[in-house]
Amino acid sequence: MNGQIPVAGIRRVFSEGKEGAIAEVSEEAKAFQRWQRGDFYDVERLHARRWRAQVESIDLTAIEKSMKKIGVSAKTCKSVEAALKFADEAVAGLTKTSARFEGILEVLGIPHELRPNIKDRWKHMGKPPLRAFAPYASHILRVELFFRVALGANLVGSTRPSHKVDMAYLFYLPFCMIFVSGDKLHRQCASLFLRPNQQFVWGPELKADLASLNAHFSALPPETRQQGIYKFASRQKWDGAPSEGVSQGGELETLIIKRSISRTRGSWVQIGPEVADIPRPDKNR
Repeated sequence: MNGQIPVAGIRRVFSEGKEGAIAEVSEEAKAFQRWQRGDFYDVERLHARRWRAQVESIDLTAIEKSMKKIGVSAKTCKSVEAALKFADEAVAGLTKTSARFEGILEVLGIPHELRPNIKDRWKHMGKPPLRAFAPYASHILRVELFFRVALGANLVGSTRPSHKVDMAYLFYLPFCMIFVSGDKLHRQCASLFLRPNQQFVWGPELKADLASLNAHFSALPPETRQQGIYKFASRQKWDGAPSEGVSQGGELETLIIKRSISRTRGSWVQIGPEVADIPRPDKNR
């Protein structure tokens, strides 16, 4: 929960008694590039259709009414800060009994075959609070409960089913340092869930700044721009201490991270002609 993204598929390598690691291009990155080209697998299109149907069927009014039945209203909860406090108190009480802990597993949709081991580990650790035992699960529940309370208190409108999807973007907050959005709901709520070293950036302001940069570099001679922005655009280094929680022991001698980058992005050349293209895999596999 320190802003780092766990990376799968890293393989360790050894050379001349030294240890290193190589991170291949992830399957997620490959899929993202396909989508940018408009290249979708049939199963992805099917999943997207089902997802859109689920969004359209969300009944936020029903959630709002259910919260009002348990006493959540504009009178009992007058601000988003109060809604978050309510959610935090609820999450804190979820591990007070084994029955409540089982309820967490049900709400999170944990596969039944995994539940006994999870519950045994929780008991073996002395039944700690959820935030200590499973911090990401705790974050998910905080966001979900906050949203339900905010609906009941009329702090969030219940007329747009897409609000439920918009709130789900906050599930990704633990894995970033900067959260950019032009969504008004995010502007209202995202900062409540940020760590002190995170920042929310309002999308329209970022677009304006990027437009200024675009205008600046567009004024360069064509022969310079054809070299690719990775060569001629200045790059700003991150000037900060190592992230909290990053181990400083057992460091690798080398770390190679492979990335797949499109040669062009919009009207810009990203990678100059001196770098050869890599053949794309067969999309009809």
